[in-house]
Amino acid sequence: MRAVNQISRRSVLGLCGVGVLTLVGACTEDTGSTQDPDGGASGTGRTANPSDPPAPLPDVPDAALLTAALDRARVMVLRAEAVEDQDGIAGEALTAHTEQVRVLEGILEDAGIPLPPEPELPAETPGDDAGATTTQTPPAAPDDAASTSGGADGEAGDGVTRTESAKERREREEQERAARVETQLQALADEALQDVTPEALAEVSTASSANLALLTAIAGQRGGLAMRLRSGPDWPELAGPTGEAAAAVLEAFRPAIYGFEVLAARSSGDYRTKYERPLGPLRRLTRSLTELAGDAATPAPLGYGLPDDLDTPQGRTALAEGLLGVMWPTIIGSAGEHTGDPDATAGTVRLIAEVAAFAWPWDVELPGFPGMDAPA
Repeated sequence: MRAVNQISRRSVLGLCGVGVLTLVGACTEDTGSTQDPDGGASGTGRTANPSDPPAPLPDVPDAALLTAALDRARVMVLRAEAVEDQDGIAGEALTAHTEQVRVLEGILEDAGIPLPPEPELPAETPGDDAGATTTQTPPAAPDDAASTSGGADGEAGDGVTRTESAKERREREEQERAARVETQLQALADEALQDVTPEALAEVSTASSANLALLTAIAGQRGGLAMRLRSGPDWPELAGPTGEAAAAVLEAFRPAIYGFEVLAARSSGDYRTKYERPLGPLRRLTRSLTELAGDAATPAPLGYGLPDDLDTPQGRTALAEGLLGVMWPTIIGSAGEHTGDPDATAGTVRLIAEVAAFAWPWDVELPGFPGMDAPA
């Protein structure tokens, strides 16, 4: 009879730090650059003037990829900032992309690579297209006052002037704002999708092992953001990672399936639905990973030891969060070994994004580098 693996909450949560990679090359120390009279940093890392001819990049591995990654992160910051409602996913995205900009700027400066010029969003930004309201709303009237509205020139169909109450005006303005936010969030999702196309991920896979995990994590964050905004890419069939790399990922997916099955069985109503939701994608991805692992996959154990206090909502939630917390570090753990393997890189990005999607109900924050420790 197969051995039963033991998983306690302490070990589950402790595994969150196992395999976590520290970003290679990122530097938070003072580079010693000085400020020039125009406010830019002189010496290495000076931000180029948009009118300057592009300077040749130093002969540093992945210089072009890292520079492009910084440019894309800056664009994502602008897209996130453009969303009027910063209380939800837009605020989380802004934090993640700001972290990416900070780290990537540090890597480039440390390597002596000039920072690219600050990007600008196209003139037609969210809220400026035909689907968004851009006209100014009339000045607020006193609470009991009413503004004129209705048909053409403020007339109702029968030619009688109709007035809009203060309540109606507030409701209209809120609806207009909600429409603008929806358009802005869609623009954010569309921007993120540009970084998880097959072409973009194939380019990421050309990075050296020193930076591939970093760039893979960034792409996974973009895919996860798009999926959380319900605009996820049409992922192709999972074709990588394979062999031992796929088998290593199974070590986080198999316990998650078992754990969520137990959690669902011990819950009811909305809580049961919440625990059942991840099981579909977990099972599907686990089947694919098992096939990709081949002989490297060990037989699945019959069960796993679980914490004792699963009879309380707090205990069940803690276990769910612990199971989810192990997944990103495990997925990204071998990402740096996939240089020249676009299938493995694309598959790793997809796994990161899928976890981001089904972990959303537990308020699991989607950081700039899922599964990696960014320098402070």
